Amino acid sequence: MKCEDAINKYCMLDKNESLPFAVSMHILFCPHCKKYIDTMEECNMSFFSSSEVKEEKVSQVMEKITQIQSEYETERTIKSGLLRFILGITVFIIVFILFPIFKWGNNLTDTLGLIFSLPLGLLCAFIVSIISALFVIKNSRYLIKKFDIDV
Repeated sequence: MKCEDAINKYCMLDKNESLPFAVSMHILFCPHCKKYIDTMEECNMSFFSSSEVKEEKVSQVMEKITQIQSEYETERTIKSGLLRFILGITVFIIVFILFPIFKWGNNLTDTLGLIFSLPLGLLCAFIVSIISALFVIKNSRYLIKKFDIDV
């Protein structure tokens, strides 16, 4: 899915309508669409928070959208998101699985036994939990919209 299609489909949704799967996956993988939508949400909140809608406010919001759009076009080629998350967790899990298998890890396991294995397992669980929590925190707006959670 192209970035423009994802943004257009996102903008066409009603307030309580959930994100389609393709759009939510694109937003998770594309940091520029994520930043663009975050800024649109901030502009939307600041625009409707005041009791009066003035022309100055409209022009400020339009200038901010134009600025974001230009930044979005220049940085569009960089991709990250879910792929980095999966790669990071996979690397940590593989390291913690392979560590006790190698000769020096096996020697430590044989020598120290549970004193070595238990902290190793807890450290692995802690690191995976922290990475998962950071992923959820970073993508909380999209997860809330995807699963229709009222905040």
